Amino acid sequence: MAYNKKRDLVEEQRARQRELIELKRQKEAFKENPEEYEPTYNEVVFVQSRKSKWQNFWYYSKFTIIGCLLLAIIIGIGISSCVGKVDYDMTVVLYTKTFVDNTMSQNLSSILKEYCEDYNGDGEVNVLVVNCSIPSKLTQEGSDSTNRLLGQFQNEEAICYIVDTEAYNDLNTNFGKDFLYDGMQLPDLDGVAFKLNGTVFDEAFNIVSDGYTNNFDYYLLRRHIGENSTANKGDVAEHVRNAEKLIRAIIADPYFEFKGELIVPSQTESSVKP
Repeated sequence: MAYNKKRDLVEEQRARQRELIELKRQKEAFKENPEEYEPTYNEVVFVQSRKSKWQNFWYYSKFTIIGCLLLAIIIGIGISSCVGKVDYDMTVVLYTKTFVDNTMSQNLSSILKEYCEDYNGDGEVNVLVVNCSIPSKLTQEGSDSTNRLLGQFQNEEAICYIVDTEAYNDLNTNFGKDFLYDGMQLPDLDGVAFKLNGTVFDEAFNIVSDGYTNNFDYYLLRRHIGENSTANKGDVAEHVRNAEKLIRAIIADPYFEFKGELIVPSQTESSVKP
């Protein structure tokens, strides 16, 4: 390596000497006959050292290199996000005026999976429970839960709802039959709901806080939605069929012994109070 550096330096010096000799020759020619003098231009090859080549390359190309690196990072993040994203077969909205923590909603998701099917054909069954519990004692306007609930009202894939009595009354007062669907003739709340108290779904709550579901009544219902609408994934009519299939499966066997895994909070965590 030392030999190569020395050779590059020698070649650089020789090139400079040739350039000086040529300039001196042209100067003498001009003195002898300035009127007829025509300068000649000999191409002088300047041999750069490796260090000089790298310095020049980085100077002129650094912004291009940095831009390419940033683009590669952005593309990599996008690909990893797509690969890790869960494609849910069903979305269930949990809207209660009783406090429900995220551990309980995750446990509800685990139980709902037992009734759901692989509707999207990806080889897995995944149910998303969107926790929109808005306790009456807390300020509702502008809360994250309120914003989530409003977003789910616009989500035409969210057909199934789990509500408590107070939330049902709120929906009935504000929307009535425009939201509450009675076409399935369910056994509770004037044909629009199925009561979940006493079923396997109690385990999702009571494993977190013993006897939690004794303090409120909660129901499963299907919302009313125009079946000619379009959703993000497929026709709304297909989501409606899948939602009704899920509700019928729950009604057919609401008391089965759940053998899956539910989240049990540690003893150091504070108990949940409704």
